[in-house]
Amino acid sequence: MKTRRLVLQFDCDQANTQSKFEAGARVAIKLCTTDARGIKYISPTCATFKEFHFQVEKLKSELDSTVEEAYKKFTELDDLFKK
Repeated sequence: MKTRRLVLQFDCDQANTQSKFEAGARVAIKLCTTDARGIKYISPTCATFKEFHFQVEKLKSELDSTVEEAYKKFTELDDLFKK
């Protein structure tokens, strides 16, 4: 199982008894490193463009997975509105 650096934070609170919901989604950083200046990094240091490109592609893949996860959660929420 691969370790994800990014995670979906999905909030859903029932606002009133008429089944109205307020929902929100955002991407949180789950894994990172912090340097002495307090700057947070979500990729390792890359010595070559090839390494850098690989890390960027991994991040894109994580974002794509996060979008799919959010879509499912929003769809579930939409289904609740229809009932």
